[in-house]
Parts: sequence; C-alpha cells; structure tokens
Amino acid sequence: MHGNVTEPETLVLTAEDYRDFDERNAYLAAKLLTIFVAHPVIFLGYSLSDRNVTSILKAVTACLTSRNIGHLANRLIAVEWAAQLPGPEMAPSMLVFDRTPIPITLIRTGDFRPVFRVLAALDRPSRPRCSVPCAITSTSW
Repeated sequence: MHGNVTEPETLVLTAEDYRDFDERNAYLAAKLLTIFVAHPVIFLGYSLSDRNVTSILKAVTACLTSRNIGHLANRLIAVEWAAQLPGPEMAPSMLVFDRTPIPITLIRTGDFRPVFRVLAALDRPSRPRCSVPCAITSTSW
C-alpha cells in the first residue's frame, strides 16, 4: 500500500506522497476489490486506524452492496501488535464504515513469529504482490 522497497519511487513517506496517495485511492481501491474477492488479505504492519487503510477500506466497501459485504467474511485479516499478550489471540471482529459493518478476523499478538511460521508453511503456487492468500485458523497456532 505504501510502496515497494525495490521501487523507491513508490514509497509513501512525505506529505506530498500522502497527497498523491489520496489521488490514487480510487484506482487502488478498485484494484484491491478484485484481490479481496479472489483472496484473503492480511493487514500486517498496518494499523486499522491508519488513515490510508481506513480510506481504502471505505472505498472498497462503498462498491459493495450489503449482501456482497458478507463475501468479505474470512477474507480480511488484521494482525495487531499487543505486547502484553503471552500468545496469539484470534477472533472475529467488525469494522464499521458509514454504519456499514465489515467482517474482519483480528489476530492480536506480542510475537509475530507464530504468524510468520503459519504464513511460511502455506502451500501456494505464487506470491501476489498486494495480498497473501491465507488459511490461518485458531488451530494453526
């Protein structure tokens, strides 16, 4: 979302970069919508309160009907840092944008290694640039 380290011109770092990001938001939301429908997406390293994350999620959900929003269930996964936890916790959760509830799986952990181990063990033919197909379950820990 905020660029690729191998393509430094794509990084979002300055106030001007964020303005440019906002201008590209509709394009990015449309592109992400196709990814969200085809694959689960993990938000790892991004806060769900990040203005850019919420902006894109709002734009994506604005394209969906209330019936279609249910298709996002088990497709949106957020990993959140929680230093005080002894181990990972996973639970269904909801984000609400303009009174529209969006289902999301929330993983809270003080140690990302179990998450990385699960991701590394996944059998997938290719690695998409913008998403990581995922099958994390509570039994994966």
